[in-house]
Amino acid sequence: MRKYLEAYKDAPQWFNTLLMSWAIFGLNFGITRVSYNLYLKSLGFNEKLAGYAAAAASIGSMLVAYKIGKWMDKNGVGKMISIGLPLLGIFVIAKGFSTTQTTIIASSFFAGMIFRPLLHAFEPLLAIGKEKYANYRYTLGFVVGGIFQTAGSFLGGVIPLLIDEKGNKESFQTMYLILGIITILSYSILKKLKNVHHSKKKEKSNTKFKELLKVNNGLIAKYWLYHAPLALGAGMSIPFMNLYLSNQIGLSNDQIGNAFSIQEFMLVVGYFIAPILAKKTQSTITIAILNFLSIPFLVILAFTTNPTIAIFSFVARATLINATHPLGSRLLMEITPQEHRSKSLAVVGIIWALGWTIGPPISGVWIDTNQSYREPFLFTSFLYLVSTLTYYVFFRKIKFSEEEAIQ
Repeated sequence: MRKYLEAYKDAPQWFNTLLMSWAIFGLNFGITRVSYNLYLKSLGFNEKLAGYAAAAASIGSMLVAYKIGKWMDKNGVGKMISIGLPLLGIFVIAKGFSTTQTTIIASSFFAGMIFRPLLHAFEPLLAIGKEKYANYRYTLGFVVGGIFQTAGSFLGGVIPLLIDEKGNKESFQTMYLILGIITILSYSILKKLKNVHHSKKKEKSNTKFKELLKVNNGLIAKYWLYHAPLALGAGMSIPFMNLYLSNQIGLSNDQIGNAFSIQEFMLVVGYFIAPILAKKTQSTITIAILNFLSIPFLVILAFTTNPTIAIFSFVARATLINATHPLGSRLLMEITPQEHRSKSLAVVGIIWALGWTIGPPISGVWIDTNQSYREPFLFTSFLYLVSTLTYYVFFRKIKFSEEEAIQ
């Protein structure tokens, strides 16, 4: 823990505000991820609409992601965080009070325009500071986000039942209203970040997308490519995990919230473990190993109906594949010049948005028609395997500077 304390002390003075903003985002992410499909279920809708809503959010993200990325490279990600989080609060309320198919899809579309750019807005600021503390800085950021996602996951399952034991639509709406107001009011804290820039080169970049493909000998493009099957696979399964636990495993809403909370807690543990493993092997190799080890647990989810096995596999899968996020985020920041980092992250966001545009409607229709989660989960497992092998081929020889020094 000494290294983490040193990394914290070495970080810029606005680092506390960055962590607080990540905490607020994590709380929003945790609550809405667990509860929103359950809210749609309380309105009488099924997996098909849940898939369409997820796709609408992704389409909204795709339409603006690269432009917002260019805007952030010019104006700084700090300004995006300070403005974007309060806007997200407004859209949380809008989504929570949408009760028809049209308004649900429309509110999801507009929320997506803010959510995914925000999701990647924090990472460029973690690159600022001494390089020897980089892994610890990235871990601290993701851990804070993970802790509040854990809290959000728990609250997303429990709060509606505390308001009304049957978990009716009004109980969800009350929760979203409170969450939205808190997020909007957070601007009083977040405004401290509005002048924080992630790059020393603040002038508008004229780099075209085709030129960005060639940066660093095409290494950035390879990073984007490896994300394509990963994003499509995730889009076909992850949006339906709460409904899978409800409909196939038979868990109640509060039990689902508890399962997500356990998952997020173990993810925080994974964030600490991944850098330790990276010291023993190599950061890029650690990412490949953990991604590969997560795949069998998704296969188990495709076949089991046992609640204990399902929850264990649900937690193990997510812990292994997501524990690598701080290392993966640092890798992209390392191979991307400062003045292009937001654009590069925007492309990652577009790839994920595309995966979540194509995947959820396909799986939603399949599940609704066949009442089976098995095929989407198995196809996701195959895509994750393709992604992991692609990553290993592209990045197995890439080492961070401190790893080169050890050699």
